[in-house]
Amino acid sequence: MKKRLSKDERRKNIIISAIMVFSKKNFNAATTAEIAKEAGVSEALIYQHFKSKKELFLESMDFTGTFFVENLKELLNQYTNDPVEGFRAVYKFYYNYLKQNPTLAKMSLMITAEADDIDIKEKLKKYLDKSAEILEKSIRNTQKKGLLLKSANPKILAWTIVGNYQLLSLLKLTDNLNIFDEQSVISLIEPFIPKKK
Repeated sequence: MKKRLSKDERRKNIIISAIMVFSKKNFNAATTAEIAKEAGVSEALIYQHFKSKKELFLESMDFTGTFFVENLKELLNQYTNDPVEGFRAVYKFYYNYLKQNPTLAKMSLMITAEADDIDIKEKLKKYLDKSAEILEKSIRNTQKKGLLLKSANPKILAWTIVGNYQLLSLLKLTDNLNIFDEQSVISLIEPFIPKKK
């Protein structure tokens, strides 16, 4: 007998299904009927959880944004004694996750394409700003330890790392991610590491 999902589990299932459908099409072209079919539920059930397709899209952004912000925090926290290795771990995580999850690469770029909508733009800005803020704080701490060049602007470097994720998403979407291997992606941080004398 199939286990009955709780309300929270059902909601999460709908969000994951929505991400699948949105990434295959786009926000405007995707329908709640297609999302319901992907989730194995009725369209009416979707509207019990979400007021509109746009609300579901924004919740999908929260799901993916929270996932990346939490993983970013966790990775950097794991390497407080070796923060440079933490930055390498972030790049490694981005690279391998995109290799294994092409849907997220599509979703990331599709969200950017929908940023003319003020609500979508604000939600996107919230998660990009949060990621950059976490990275900037870690970069400043790493510079204090003398492990990153003091000449590197922490804010610009933080946004460069955020931008590199978008670049990797684009490469995955266009079947060009094989230009990089794991080691070459990790080495993107190397120009900011002081050379040992």
